[in-house]
Amino acid sequence: MLDVLHRRTRAGRIEVENLSRVPGDACRYLAEKRLDHTLPQSDWEADIRAEFPDWQTDAAVERWPAIKESLHVGQSVTGNVISRAPFGVWLDISVKQPALLLVVNVDGANKKGISFADYPQIGIELTARINALGDKGEIGLTQQNPDRMIEGEEAK
Repeated sequence: MLDVLHRRTRAGRIEVENLSRVPGDACRYLAEKRLDHTLPQSDWEADIRAEFPDWQTDAAVERWPAIKESLHVGQSVTGNVISRAPFGVWLDISVKQPALLLVVNVDGANKKGISFADYPQIGIELTARINALGDKGEIGLTQQNPDRMIEGEEAK
């Protein structure tokens, strides 16, 4: 069992702080190779709330039906990446609600594996299609083929 202390660096990464607590061979290997074992760390929810302060609140859910009426599955949208999460990126598509592009729906994801470093960077403009509209403000996006689109179901 690994019992490792971690710390967040100023660059927002998690680093192994105490290799002496890693048992046996793993500790020796890491110490000898001096490998950079950092994991990307992002406060993705805070990034979203910076753009949409009432995201996932009752007020946001109340205004969702009017927003949802202006959208449809298959609709092409363009927006800027506002947050990166381990499972995908969030975009501001100018509808007062963030939209989620899951990593599996990113263009090229089905051809090769995409690491967090390969995710679109914050501020990048992307074009995608709406593939899901949920009941509580969820907007799902895809850059993949259009047959993966569902309407009226909660986005997952």
